[in-house]
Amino acid sequence: MLAEWNNSFSVGISIIDNQHKTLFGLINKLNDGIQEHKSREGLGEILKETIDYASEHFKTEEDLMREHRFPDLQRHKAEHDAMVEKLAGFRERYNRGETDFSVDLLMELIDWLHSHMGATDSDLKPYMNARGIF
Repeated sequence: MLAEWNNSFSVGISIIDNQHKTLFGLINKLNDGIQEHKSREGLGEILKETIDYASEHFKTEEDLMREHRFPDLQRHKAEHDAMVEKLAGFRERYNRGETDFSVDLLMELIDWLHSHMGATDSDLKPYMNARGIF
């Protein structure tokens, strides 16, 4: 398993934690597909699923922050937007037929999850928990 969830990644908000766990699972699914030399089409489906789910997750976080007037929403959204742009770049490379980016993509996703959850998302916990959001 390439990316493993543990409680140190928890932001204390169940919907967000569950989505983060799903993202870890999708990263592992993508890694498994690469290791198993899945067909281009098969990897493309996993890549699309991962990117689509990440976008859905970002929307969930941003909606929650907007609803509860989280003061740092814009910085948080800017990080999400930057990651969506990076993922779109990987998708474009894939669509052009490139296949040598898979390790870069996996490392980018893992690094981003660790840094984003460890820093940016952890700011959500005290703010949301103080408002009864768990």
